[in-house]
Amino acid sequence: MITVQTTHELLQQAGQLAELTSTFQATYGRNYRINAGSDRDTWRLYRHIQDVQANIARLLTPANRDAANPMSSPWWERHDVPDASLAQAIVSQVGHLIAAAAYNAVQNGDGTRSIDATERAIAGMLHPSVLMVVADEPVSA
Repeated sequence: MITVQTTHELLQQAGQLAELTSTFQATYGRNYRINAGSDRDTWRLYRHIQDVQANIARLLTPANRDAANPMSSPWWERHDVPDASLAQAIVSQVGHLIAAAAYNAVQNGDGTRSIDATERAIAGMLHPSVLMVVADEPVSA
C-alpha cells in the first residue's frame, strides 16, 4: 500500500514532469516527433522526460502500475512526449492520491479502493514502454 510519504515523492516527480513537458512543448511545439535527425539537446530532454515517467512508475504500487487504466485516446500515438496538459492531469491525480493515502492512514485501510483507482489512472497516463521497462526491473529487497 502506498504511503503518504511516497505520495509526496510522487508529487515532486509529477511537478518535474510538468516542468519538463512544458519546456519541451515551448521549445519544439506540441506535436513534435523525435527522430534520428533531432539534435542532442532534444534527445537529452526527451530521455529526461522518459526517466521522470519511470520514476513515477517506480513509486506506484506494482499491482496497480501493472493494471494501468489507459486513457481513451493514448497520447503516445500522436506524439513522443506527453503534453503540458497531461502532465498537469498527473499532478492533479497525485493530489487526489495524497488525500486518499492520508484518509487511508487514519481510517486503517478504508481508502484502499480510491488509492488503487487513482494509481491505475496515473499509470495509464504514462508511456506504456516506460511501464514495461519498470516492470522488468529486479525487485529490491
